[in-house]
Amino acid sequence: MTDTDEQKQLVDEYLKLDQVKQGLEANLKAIREKLVEFSRSHQRKTLRSGKTSLTVMVKSRTVFPKLDQPGRREIEAIIKESGILNDVLSFDVIKLAEAYDNKTLPDSVRKQLKSFVKTEEMVKIYLNEPSPASQTSLETLT
Repeated sequence: MTDTDEQKQLVDEYLKLDQVKQGLEANLKAIREKLVEFSRSHQRKTLRSGKTSLTVMVKSRTVFPKLDQPGRREIEAIIKESGILNDVLSFDVIKLAEAYDNKTLPDSVRKQLKSFVKTEEMVKIYLNEPSPASQTSLETLT
């Protein structure tokens, strides 16, 4: 098997499994909605099947506009003016890691943080779906 054949086989298998996963996720979402509906209508939190059970928890939570949504600046102004900014902030280690990796932190801070740095491998695979026009040409190649 050539590198090209192996590459094609791996990509095709990944695409096939990704499509199956998307279908399964859609099915899970539909079943999740039915479970919530059943749980509410029968006023049961715990649902059973043989020795297995699952608990349906439905909880409302407060949400505020995200960074790019309308109202966000007004909320930030209210919190800053009230003097409670430090009470509602949380330390974001993800942004800190990004700043560390991008070398946007001052050198003195980077040196102080160095002993706390741990590196983990992160793998992401992105599917680049062809447009309908290029999909036809791809199909003729395979």
